[in-house]
Amino acid sequence: SRAPERHREMQWVSRINRACDEDRLELLLQPIVAIRAGVDKTRQFELLLRMRDEKGKIVSPDQFIAAAERYAITPSIDRWVIERAIRVLRERRLSQPELRLSVNLSTQSLASESLVGFITDKLVQYNVDPAALARDGEGHVEARDGLKVDAGDQAPELRVVPVVAIE
Repeated sequence: SRAPERHREMQWVSRINRACDEDRLELLLQPIVAIRAGVDKTRQFELLLRMRDEKGKIVSPDQFIAAAERYAITPSIDRWVIERAIRVLRERRLSQPELRLSVNLSTQSLASESLVGFITDKLVQYNVDPAALARDGEGHVEARDGLKVDAGDQAPELRVVPVVAIE
């Protein structure tokens, strides 16, 4: 029976909603570094979503994203991530004008007809250059389930190095 699994997922849904209500979602910056010689220093970072549990312990998304996707919570989480990313870009625009942030989105969000309008509205609201909200380091739009949509192959070879927290 799948009943115990469904029950566990429903518990995660409740925990995720509480974490959202209590502002316990966090973003970490993971630098994307070129390994090819002659490529500029790190300017692009992938945003990684984490959640703090009720006791303040970090919860990896692999523990809660499946439930969030099954119960259609990911679009609201993705919109939180997008807005936060754009706010970070605005806050760091003067000190780090070359900063690019890469965001992974759920397939539910990518399928949403309102996503482009939401992103456009937030870019205008925070006065951020759309180019600063990068696709993944390989020039793809990437969904959490691994789906990649090719957006060109001009990107340098990249590797990922350890994660740092957003201040």
